Amino acid sequence: MITNPSNKKTDFDSSQGDVLDEFEFKPLTSGLGFHKKTAVENQFNPTNKVDFKGSHLNFSPNAAPTTPMPIVKPSIQVPLLEDDSIVKAQSAVNEILKNLNQKKQQESLQKNQSKFEWQATTPSLAAAVLDAMFVTALFLVCMICLLSIVKVDLVTQLTGAESGGVILATVGLLLFSHFVYMTLFRTYMGHTPGEWAFDQRCGRDLDQASASYVPKVVLRTLLISMTGFIPLTLTSWILRFDLVGTLINLPVQKRA
Repeated sequence: MITNPSNKKTDFDSSQGDVLDEFEFKPLTSGLGFHKKTAVENQFNPTNKVDFKGSHLNFSPNAAPTTPMPIVKPSIQVPLLEDDSIVKAQSAVNEILKNLNQKKQQESLQKNQSKFEWQATTPSLAAAVLDAMFVTALFLVCMICLLSIVKVDLVTQLTGAESGGVILATVGLLLFSHFVYMTLFRTYMGHTPGEWAFDQRCGRDLDQASASYVPKVVLRTLLISMTGFIPLTLTSWILRFDLVGTLINLPVQKRA
């Protein structure tokens, strides 16, 4: 009987495979841990269920949906007032504020009156000297501007044969400087810088508020200028009252 060698080989391979299946190969060392693959797969099995349960939340896959709890808003109860009572309260508050404002204004007026009381006095010589210095400075400035424009030698004109006209022009420029100085300061400020330095003013409050104040200031300045400045001022200082102010009803006052 002749057997086929290929059939023998096949029978040997199948029997060898059955024998090898009965052996379990174990690693000699811990290796890379591939032999623990089954334990890791069982640990992360997706069939396991995770439930997150809280007071109002349930994340279970099989849990039924729950309705959210309604939000309760706090309510503030404001007492209702009638229209008449509101109007009365507002009128009372307005009346109180009005009385307080009036009282405050009266107190401020009383303080101002007590603080700035004015009384009639004689013109101050110190104030006159200070104003004379300012008038002289203004006169010199005007003279310098005039000479620079005309291109004239003042010394030659004063020592020449026709010096009379030059002297009259110089005196006229001095009077004009004094008139402008006194009129402008008293019209817009109520006093000159010299009078302000010594707590004096020209005219009362009613005089400065009236329409005749400017003409009176101009008249007072002209009277003092035409009489030569010194006589009326010196006479008022000797007699202890304002002579020019009494004549035109525009007295000089001093702060008390």
